[in-house]
Amino acid sequence: MKVLAYYTNGMVNFYMRPIEGIVMVVDLELMKIVKYHDRFATTVPTAEDTEYRLEKQNPPFGPHLKGTAIVQPDGPGFEIKGHTISFDVRGVIRQCVLQNQGGRAAFGSVELSITHASIYDLERGKYRQVLYRAYVSEVFVPYMDPTEEWYYKTYFDSGEFGFGLSAVSLQSGVDCPNNAIFMDGFYAGQDGTPVKISNVTCVFEKYAGNIMWRHTEIGISDETGLRKTLESLMFDDFSDKRGQIGREPGGKVGLTGLLEVKAVNYTQASQIKAGEYGTMVGANTIATHHDHFLTYHLDLDVDGAPNSFVKTNLITKPVAEEGVPRKSYWTVSSKTARTESEAQLHLGLEPCDLIVVNPNKQTKVGNNVGYRLIPGPIASTILFRDDYPQIRAAFTNNNLWVTPYNKSEKWAGGRYVDQSRGDDTLAVWTKRNDDISIQGGRKLQPVDRASIHSKVVNGAGGKRCVCEGHIDKLIRSCSLLPKNKMIARLPYMPKDGSNDLFGSHWIRERIAQYVSSLCHILWWLMRLKSGMNRKIENEDIVLWYTLGFHHVPYQEDFPIMLTLSAGFELRPSNFFDRNPVLKTKSPKPVILSCKP
Repeated sequence: MKVLAYYTNGMVNFYMRPIEGIVMVVDLELMKIVKYHDRFATTVPTAEDTEYRLEKQNPPFGPHLKGTAIVQPDGPGFEIKGHTISFDVRGVIRQCVLQNQGGRAAFGSVELSITHASIYDLERGKYRQVLYRAYVSEVFVPYMDPTEEWYYKTYFDSGEFGFGLSAVSLQSGVDCPNNAIFMDGFYAGQDGTPVKISNVTCVFEKYAGNIMWRHTEIGISDETGLRKTLESLMFDDFSDKRGQIGREPGGKVGLTGLLEVKAVNYTQASQIKAGEYGTMVGANTIATHHDHFLTYHLDLDVDGAPNSFVKTNLITKPVAEEGVPRKSYWTVSSKTARTESEAQLHLGLEPCDLIVVNPNKQTKVGNNVGYRLIPGPIASTILFRDDYPQIRAAFTNNNLWVTPYNKSEKWAGGRYVDQSRGDDTLAVWTKRNDDISIQGGRKLQPVDRASIHSKVVNGAGGKRCVCEGHIDKLIRSCSLLPKNKMIARLPYMPKDGSNDLFGSHWIRERIAQYVSSLCHILWWLMRLKSGMNRKIENEDIVLWYTLGFHHVPYQEDFPIMLTLSAGFELRPSNFFDRNPVLKTKSPKPVILSCKP
């Protein structure tokens, strides 16, 4: 493991005083330094202005913040039984299950996931499923300094460090409001022993700051949140799963903590030359540019498991009728993705709706029931695709992927991320040849490339080349035989070597080799085509949504960063027959008697 050097001198925030130019490699089994590299020397930043503890601050001080409190005289609008949370928010009832899943036992990690989320439909008088499972699958944080001391700083917070090991206990009044209810969590340690983290999750309601709807009446909007805080190296990430009236849980993440800084000899921004990779935030201190990408696994089951993904584009059209004062209008054009490749989206400025529908369930007026994903601010990776960190994090190549449900496909960066080569990521799964569909609905199980061979055999009436593998039946020169064998027939070739176009043995062999090579080429083409086109229409599907930040540091982020937040929403789209909160009763007014 590579180890960095810092100058502490009794200070808490020693991360702001790196000893640049020194890199050590430590053998963790021997607990010895096996490599020491001292490439250059530079000035160690001073400790000035790096203290973030309030009791260590010097005047002048800012204003004293006024206290706030949330009062719920009738109790919270949710009920917790074990790991099941039932929300009865102003009459809209939801249920979901919190599950601490130890999918990465080798790393002792755990993730807070929402499972089996359903909503009660008053009009239909029953619970209707919306979500099977949702969680953060991976977090990718690459730093933009290619120098020898920094190039490897491309962190995978979930796969390399583990959310279980990074999770901390939450504090009332600090991480969560005073009306929060706390829940403990467990993860499997490296030896399999269950490890308990007290108060790792909190559930609370807060005033959302907006109204449910308004025409002539006013309603108060409540938001119920689930929070978990993760400490990973320099940054503290707090992850919220939230639900509002008329909506299902969305996701929100806040980034705060310490910047990763680099020691330099400069003391003024005007002195910086080309070749530096960040912003000067203090004397002899540069904060390095970096990204944050969080990939969410969203297994939606909208009114049941068979779902489809629909992208609805907004298209501007000219007015064709004469005598109309308007010249243009916009309309919608919807397309249902049939395969994985059609649902790989790189989002931009073009307006569109991203909807998961159940084509087997309709509203009273005939619309397919659905839920739509409303993305947050768009930030996509801008690294080269062949850059080694990006190969490992190829799941960030798109903002959205849609795949058929596969029990083994849980972690976007792969099951074993440490020292991975990028050969088990979400981007690789979409190219995997899980099965090949041919006309007639027949599916062939894949075979290893090592098992594929071709041979020339003699048959009645002439010679033929046999290639074992998978070839689409539509290839006219080939026919599908039992046991997945494909035969490409050559023209008739007499065995006696008589004067014939194919009488020469050398010509016959060259043709056989040519056809054999053609078989291999066609097989690989079909493998690539089919692997990138697993069927997702009217299937049990999973959305993989990546929320991103390009972080250019500023001095306000030093020595500790103000929280930067972003999120996404899941909102019903023709799921209900009408506004589901019309029959919601307003809360009783709460009157507090305060002494002067």
